[in-house]
Amino acid sequence: MDGTYREDRERFLSDAAAGMEEGRYGDVMALADARLQGLPGDMDAHLVRASCRALMGRPSEAEETCEQWLAIVREQSRVYETLGDAYRRQGMTEEAIRSYTRFVELNPETDEARRISEKIASLEGVAVPQEGAALADDFHTITLARLYVKQGHYRMAADVMER
Repeated sequence: MDGTYREDRERFLSDAAAGMEEGRYGDVMALADARLQGLPGDMDAHLVRASCRALMGRPSEAEETCEQWLAIVREQSRVYETLGDAYRRQGMTEEAIRSYTRFVELNPETDEARRISEKIASLEGVAVPQEGAALADDFHTITLARLYVKQGHYRMAADVMER
């Protein structure tokens, strides 16, 4: 990134902070909206908009803005899967697991996280139990293992089944 971007960002954040301190939420929202016109995925502008809405007593709108921001984060987090795949091809298992884990942390309880958790489990040498499969006769064991599977904790599910 060039110095111009950094300077623009610092100026934006400074102006936004000053405007919010002075209670000029409408002006700050307009400033953030203008920034988003040129940089639609700008995290700072989304968070400034959410902060203004919360400070204006509009928490549901603030939450909606945060959800829009989170969608952008999740979309951009796909780079962690790509990075994990690259590490995996080079035999760098620990680095691959770290990258895959970061993806799962940013996308909890999603189908993508479950798919990536299977990659982690395969690197760790853990058999991944399939949801809905008969895991054991003991109801408590099955329930706990299925809970772990649904949350993407395949290693913990496998550990429960081994006991």
